[in-house]
Order: sequence, then C-alpha cells, then structure tokens
Amino acid sequence: MTHFLKGIPFALIFCVVGATAGKAQTFEASLLAGFNMTQIDGDDMVGYNRIGVNAGAQVATNLSEQWSFSLGFLFSQQGSNRAKADPYGPYDNIRLNYVEAPLLLHFQDWKMVFTAGGSYARLINYTSISLIGEDITDLEKYKPGTINYILGATLRLNDHWGVNLQYSKSFNSFQNDDARPKLFNRMITIRGVYTI
Repeated sequence: MTHFLKGIPFALIFCVVGATAGKAQTFEASLLAGFNMTQIDGDDMVGYNRIGVNAGAQVATNLSEQWSFSLGFLFSQQGSNRAKADPYGPYDNIRLNYVEAPLLLHFQDWKMVFTAGGSYARLINYTSISLIGEDITDLEKYKPGTINYILGATLRLNDHWGVNLQYSKSFNSFQNDDARPKLFNRMITIRGVYTI
C-alpha cells in the first residue's frame, strides 16, 4: 500500500499538467480547502466536537455532460473530543492525521454536483489522551488504514468556485486490539472548491 500512496502525487501532477495544458475539457483539476467536524463511534464520546483541516486536490475526467469521475489526494484531520455531557469513558480526546485518496463518481444538474464513492485513508500519526489527561498514545494500537464511504454535494457558484458539503464514515474499525471496543471514524466536511 505504501507504493500505492507514493504513486498518487505523481498521478495527480500528471493529470493536473494534462488538464491545464490540453485544449479539450477532458480533465478538470480542483483545489479543495476547508474543515472536518468529526467523531468516533465506540469511544464513549458523542457529537462532532473535533474540528480539523481538510485540504488537497482532485482531478476529474468527464464521462458525459452530466457524469464525471475523480481521484483526489487530501490531508484530513479527524478524531474526537470529550464534551461536558459525555458519559465517563477511557478517552478525553483522540487526534488522527490521515492522507486520504478518494475515488468519486459525480452527477451534475444545473449548479449542483452530487457525489458518491469511497476512499482509502492512511494514518500518518495520532495522539490519544485518557480521561484523566494522561498521554496514552504509546499504549494504543491503531490500524494503518481505513476504507470509507462518501456522500456529498457541491454548489457551483460560477465556473471556478464552489462550496462542498460531504459526509463520510469508515467501513472498518481503526482499533487494532481485538480485546477492546471497535472504533469507527465519522465525519462531516465543509470545503471551498476552486476549479482551475
């Protein structure tokens, strides 16, 4: 999987250069920047209380006037934070930093673009803090990657700018200890989109 991730930036650069250099509108490159509101199912904390960065790029190829397919490369901060009303549990907060490669199918109708697909998210690093404020990162065993499903919509304000709202959840738990509760990422993303 490491070789797969190393090849993604090269593929994106190739597609971006091809999209900007070519005369035909076969490819469409976009920059995305915004934030995640995230929570983790299974950590005894509720609410989308962890705010993190979501930024990167995607290249889409047009299948028809309404349909397109895209590959992205993103930096995505996820995790969870304890709120005052949460029940007592093992964690105060969990911070997860991922590199994410979404593969998405898009359908455009007027100014709206509807999106569905999935992504592979590779864990770069993480921090876990216990309920009493102790750093327990070295005691936690998290899986290096997760598979997520994605649903979203983008309002295109003009030919270049848009606003994207997206929901995603991991199919597989990132907890790597079978004796402990499973942990699933859940995320709402709000981003600005600039199409080159």
